[in-house]
Amino acid sequence: MSNDLSDELDKQLSVLTGFMANTDDAAVAVVARGEIPHLVDAVRALLEEHQLDEKGRCRVCRVRWRLPGRRVTTPCRAYLAAHLCLSGAAAATAEERRSTQQSNAARLAA
Repeated sequence: MSNDLSDELDKQLSVLTGFMANTDDAAVAVVARGEIPHLVDAVRALLEEHQLDEKGRCRVCRVRWRLPGRRVTTPCRAYLAAHLCLSGAAAATAEERRSTQQSNAARLAA
């Protein structure tokens, strides 16, 4: 992906999350009704690219080899990321990371 496309996508997501955090509930509901279907479509498109085979293995993500002839499969990163984000686990981890960064910044400023 080109940097311009990546930057634009990051900007769109930042604007959306900033709006959701700093706007009244009525406006958030209106925007959410319009944006959530687009976000769901984006997640489905990514997961479609990582379609699992009959054994639950992703055809896109790599398979690691440990010993000759012995494959070690890892969870598909796209499915794992989607699951963590939708379950709230990623949000909890991100909040912990933000809290740690803020604490470190406060210590450095002191």
